[in-house]
Amino acid sequence: MRLTRVLFRRKLPVRRNHPINFNNAWQEGRTLPLTDTDDQKVLTSMGIPVVSPQDVIQSSYVMPYEVPEYDPPKSIIRENLPKDESHPLWKDRPVHTFGDRTYFPVNHQLDLAKNLTKTVELDVGLPSRLIQSIEKTSLSEEALSSVEDMIKETQMFDAIQKKLPFNYKVPFIGWHPVNDRMSSKTPYPVTMSWQYKEARKYGIPLPRSTLNLTRGLFRLLDQFCPEAKDILHRVNHEKQILRQYFNRLGSYTRVSVHLPFSVWSPHLIKPYADTNTTKSSISLKLPDIHPMEPQVGLWPINVYREENNLPIMDGSLLRAHTLVNNYTNPVPDLANEDQFAANSLMLSFASALGQARLLYGSEFSDVLPEPITVHFINT
Repeated sequence: MRLTRVLFRRKLPVRRNHPINFNNAWQEGRTLPLTDTDDQKVLTSMGIPVVSPQDVIQSSYVMPYEVPEYDPPKSIIRENLPKDESHPLWKDRPVHTFGDRTYFPVNHQLDLAKNLTKTVELDVGLPSRLIQSIEKTSLSEEALSSVEDMIKETQMFDAIQKKLPFNYKVPFIGWHPVNDRMSSKTPYPVTMSWQYKEARKYGIPLPRSTLNLTRGLFRLLDQFCPEAKDILHRVNHEKQILRQYFNRLGSYTRVSVHLPFSVWSPHLIKPYADTNTTKSSISLKLPDIHPMEPQVGLWPINVYREENNLPIMDGSLLRAHTLVNNYTNPVPDLANEDQFAANSLMLSFASALGQARLLYGSEFSDVLPEPITVHFINT
């Protein structure tokens, strides 16, 4: 039947809506109303007594004992404990925590980190010994080809594909959805498409790709530098937790972060500064951050486990050589160059502090016999 013939009628047919009528009738008839037939009045007028059935019919079974009240069993699902004085890990002294997503106030990140760790900068840039070593190093065509293949393998040819988070900065698509034809164009920058939400895509997760890239680069370094010292005795650790506690200006501070990759060697790295240079750093002044305190960007908490942790155990023959941290936050604008420097300083200080406690004990509070050197890479 053509629909146009029905639509062009002068008088449209009556609409038949059977489901609605059926539902209405069912709703009206699903309850049975009780009608009063005056039976009780008729029986009473005839002299017939009316008795309730509960008064006549009784159960012949007698309970030998009283049934106790039902006590439902407790759920086996553990609920989150309240973070108050009843928590078993509650401490009266709060600790200011520097975690994976901790950010110091803008424009003062590195200065606050220097004051918090009581660190001064002796020289700008990499040490001269590292620069000379880099200038002497030359890679062959085979090494460059291996690096290129490894980058393609970790960034393109990985078999693991998962649903990625939303793209925070959608590439410019040629126009902005917030602009219309009735008003002049708003001067939005063309670095990204404003008010355009792109669908989530499948791909290689950023933490996995960065970890595979870091692991592959260190593997190639060991492969093309076989004459390096203690290369056969080095150990690579992945996905560790670095946690160190220390007091600074009457405040208890904790550094608790996740490290994706680290390299440990049987021997300590030779210090880049001699003893005289280290002693001369006492006269250097820390950056002025008045009226702020060094812990201004750290959140105090009272529920914590007071244990220092390093990826290696006490008594191990391994020493901290190189630690790597990768920035995998899907929002890239939360950190700038100053924040990366402050984050690197906090993590390298915590690793050096943990190494010093393993060597000289947790109660050691005097000047170290020699400086502890740790390489730290933040990407």
